[in-house]
Amino acid sequence: MSAIPEEFLHFIWNFQYFNKSVLTGTENEKIAILKKGIHNANAGPDFSDTHIFIDDVEWHGAVEIHCYSSEWKKHNHQQDAAYNTVVLHVVYEHDQECYRQDGTRVPVLELKDRVFQYPLQQYHNLMSNHGKIPCEAFLKDIPSIIYTSQLQRAMVQRLERKAHNVLEVLTKNKMDWEETAYQLFVKSFGSKVNQDAFFQLSQSVPFSILKKQSNSIFQLEALLFGVAGLIPCDSEDSYVANLSKEYSFLKSKYDTVLKEMNQSYWKFSRIRPAHFPTVRLAQLASILVELPHLFSTFLSIRSSREMDFLIKVMPSLFWQQHYTFQKKSTDKIGGIGTEMIHNILINVVVPLLAAYAIYTQDSMYMEQAVFVLEKMPSEKNSILEKYKSLNFSIHHAFDSQAILELDRYFCSQKKCLQCMIGSQILKKND
Repeated sequence: MSAIPEEFLHFIWNFQYFNKSVLTGTENEKIAILKKGIHNANAGPDFSDTHIFIDDVEWHGAVEIHCYSSEWKKHNHQQDAAYNTVVLHVVYEHDQECYRQDGTRVPVLELKDRVFQYPLQQYHNLMSNHGKIPCEAFLKDIPSIIYTSQLQRAMVQRLERKAHNVLEVLTKNKMDWEETAYQLFVKSFGSKVNQDAFFQLSQSVPFSILKKQSNSIFQLEALLFGVAGLIPCDSEDSYVANLSKEYSFLKSKYDTVLKEMNQSYWKFSRIRPAHFPTVRLAQLASILVELPHLFSTFLSIRSSREMDFLIKVMPSLFWQQHYTFQKKSTDKIGGIGTEMIHNILINVVVPLLAAYAIYTQDSMYMEQAVFVLEKMPSEKNSILEKYKSLNFSIHHAFDSQAILELDRYFCSQKKCLQCMIGSQILKKND
C-alpha cells in the first residue's frame, strides 16, 4: 500500500511536480497537459476546467485524483453523473480499470514512477518530524512574506469560521441580532469551564424579559440567579430571602418563558473565587443595567478603550462582599478586569462584526473587526510561547488569533499541504 495520501497527489498535480516527458496513460495513450485545471474543494471531481490532449484528441473537462484507480469504483463514481465530465483519472498506482456512468472507459495516468523525489522526500520529512511543529527544521529558510501570507490566510479562516458560528445562533434566534449578541455576551462570562452553562442560561432567560427589568439590578439578579437555580432555599440573610421572594414573583409573571436550570450545571471546583459563576452573574447583572442595547453598542466598538468603562461597573453591595451566597470575601470584589474585556472583544465583538459583515455584505464591518484585533495586545498562553520560541512575531491580538488558528487547524493536524509554509518547503528546489 502507498504511504502517499491523496492530498499530496493534489499538491503534485496542482504544481505539476512530476516527470512529463513522453507522458503516456496506462493504455499507452499519448497525453499532453495544456491546462491543469482549478482545484475544487467542494463535491465533485478534484480539478475542473482542465485542458488536455489524449492521442491528439483535444479534451476539456475534469480530473479526478486517487491513490489507487480502484478507488473510483469504491467511491461509486461510475454511478455518479457528476463524474461523467472526468477526462483523466490521475492515480499514484493503477490497479483497476474505471468507467463512467455511460460505460465509457476513463483514461488513467499513473504517477508512481514520475513524482519528483524532492517534494516526496520533503513531505516524508514533515510528516515524520516530532518537533514543536512539523516544519520546525525548515523555518529558517522560509521567506518572511510566506509567514505573513499564511497568518493572514489563517486569520481570514478564523474570522469566517467564527462568523458562521454566530450566524447559526442568529438563525436559531429568528434573525434577532440583539438576542444573539446577548447570548454570546453571557456565554463569554463562563470562560472554558462554565461557558456552556452560561449559554444555556442566556437561552433560559430571554433578553426581551431582562430588558423589561433592566432598570433594577436587584430584579436582574433575581432572574439570573433564580433561573440558574443558585438561590438557596433557606437563608436567614435578608438579601437572599428578598431575592428568593422577588424571583418567585418574577417566575409567576414570566412562567411560560423562563426555563429553570439545575444547580448541578455550575462548576465551582478548581476555579479562583473571583471567577466563581456567582460572582460573574452578579457582574453580568450590573453591566446589563448599564448596557440595555448590547448589539448596537458592540457594533460601534473600535478599540478596547471603549469598553474600559465596564471595569468601573461595580456589582451590588452584597456581591462586593461575597463569592457565593454563603461565602464572604475578605477583600472587596469589583467589576470585570481588562483580561475579561479582551476576552469579550475577541470572542463576542469581533465575531459579531465579522458575521454582520457577511450578513450585510458590507466589508466595513470586517475591516472594523480586524482593526479591533490590531489595537489589542496579544494573548498569552503556552501555545503562543511555543511559536515565539520559533521566532514567530506576535505583536497584537490579530497575530495571536492567527497563530492559534494555525496551530489548531494546520500544525497540530499536520495539514502542511494546505499551509503556504508547508507548500513552500515542498516546492521544487529549482
